[in-house]
Formats: sequence, C-alpha cells, structure tokens
Amino acid sequence: MPQFTGLKGVNSGQNFPKETRNARAWPTPAPAPAPAAANMEPAKKLPKELIGYATLFNVPYDMGSHYEQIASGCLDNANFGDCAFLRDHNSSLILGRIGTPSLSAKADRIGLFVRSILPDTALAEETAELVSQGIISRMSWGWGGTVDKWEKYQGTQLRTILSVKFVYDVSVVTFPAFAGTSVALARSANSDSKTAILAPAFNWEQSEMDQHFFTY
Repeated sequence: MPQFTGLKGVNSGQNFPKETRNARAWPTPAPAPAPAAANMEPAKKLPKELIGYATLFNVPYDMGSHYEQIASGCLDNANFGDCAFLRDHNSSLILGRIGTPSLSAKADRIGLFVRSILPDTALAEETAELVSQGIISRMSWGWGGTVDKWEKYQGTQLRTILSVKFVYDVSVVTFPAFAGTSVALARSANSDSKTAILAPAFNWEQSEMDQHFFTY
C-alpha cells in the first residue's frame, strides 16, 4: 500500500500544481457611487411670517393719566418711508424694513396692519419662537408730527390722535401701551380673516409704557 508522504508538500507547496498554489483572491467589491450633489444639500428652512395689528382705530386705551385713541383717518397721509420692524422699539433689535419682504405696514378699516416675512437671523428665529409660545403677543408703533384733540371722557381726558406725519417703527413688544394689539405666526392664524388675530379690546389689563420714542 503506498505511503502518505504529503505533509511536507502541504507546507511547502511542492506537491501541488502551480495554479493551486497561486489561486486568485476574491475580487474587491467596487465602492458604492457617491450620492448626487443635489441629494447632499440640507433642506431649506421655510421663512416664518408674522402678522398683527400695531394699533386699532377708534378704541380708547388707558395711558394712566388719560385715555388715548387713534382716529381712523390718522394714517391717511403718514410717511412710512423709513419705517423699521423692531423688538421693543429698540433700533439695535431690527427684524425688518419697509420696502423689503421683511415689512409691510398699512392702514385698513381695523387699524395698522403689519406683515413680516422674517429674515434668516438668530433674532428673527428667537422672536418667532416667543410669538409662537405666546410669550410675546402684542405690538406697538412709534410716530411723529402729531395733530390731536382733547375732550372729557369717563371722568378724565381722552386724547384722540387725528393725524401723524411719520411712522418710525412698528414693534413686537413685551409691555404694550394698548393691550388690544396682537401679533401671531401667520401659519397659526386664519388666513382668510385678519380679525382672527385680534385680541379683545378692553379685556386686558392696560400697562404703562416709556414714551421716549414718540415725537409730539
């Protein structure tokens, strides 16, 4: 019977055919193609839009020492040419400017209606979140060149603003002079009716206000 003598051949390869000793390795899979550049772009954030009323017409509000109201024709000849959209009337906290998508302000039958497509800034993002949470829910405005009249009203005086020459700013504010004002994210308001964002006039506690930004 033949003797098995292949152990040495297994180790050295001397007893195996050349093609067995030099067998090819498995082929390396080709790398997966990189995704198209368009698929690598981050999703664009949709712009956030605020709408609101900076004041209402013919609704008296308590200024502490007297009542005040804005006549319905007050803004007929007002200049909005350099009007800014601010936080708390602070020119360092700017959210928009008239003549750009970031601010539209015009009088309608209810009051001074404001619309802003907010810019992509940290302040605008923060402001939208504060409005969304109801932490900021009121507005105000700054004006100059006033024509007014005074009359007796509920045991005190009523000042009616008949006209103004300039509107310097509209602002979302923490402490409004007139709590009947409103601001909201457009996506949460009724797009068919501006009145959906109106707060009930007279049903809010009136707060005092620093009037340094007004010019009489």
